[in-house]
Amino acid sequence: MVGALVLCRRKGIIDAPSLLTALFPVLVASPSKSLRTLLFQKILAELREANAKTRDHRLNRTVSTVLYNLVTSDRASQKPIWAVKLVRELWKRQVWTDARPVDIMKEACLSDSEKVVVSGCRFFLRADEDREEADESSDDDAPDLRKMQHQGAINRNTKKRAASLKVRSPAVTSKGSTRKQETDMWGL
Repeated sequence: MVGALVLCRRKGIIDAPSLLTALFPVLVASPSKSLRTLLFQKILAELREANAKTRDHRLNRTVSTVLYNLVTSDRASQKPIWAVKLVRELWKRQVWTDARPVDIMKEACLSDSEKVVVSGCRFFLRADEDREEADESSDDDAPDLRKMQHQGAINRNTKKRAASLKVRSPAVTSKGSTRKQETDMWGL
């Protein structure tokens, strides 16, 4: 059913705010761990896709209002933990960078539920570290120079591939060359 709703969204039958407002209550109330995981992934993917090229302010306002109401409506329950997880993930991936997620997390810190308070406080203590880790993980995806040279040796040699390798090779360093530079710098 979730897949069908997401497919309707992709085809333009359902707009994003109505899809997300329909999925949030199911996420919060579902006892099934696999369903909650699927819903969380679909909601996160939909928000990231909507904000990939330009910010969708209408959607962000709607979703942040739903999350804020979820956190403030019942302070004693553990239902707001999903709002906290979603806001933390969107902040980490720099989809939301304004004051609204901070306000949601502030309300989470004032909750009566211990799990929600711990998650909210952890957001304020680790927000910058999580962003740095996300930036570093994207840098690790850079191609390895040795791998590119190996592919160049295996594949058919063309001028285009040779030029591409020549352009990329100064920008990409191999893992072994950085280690050698460190030892040469200290003279060991």
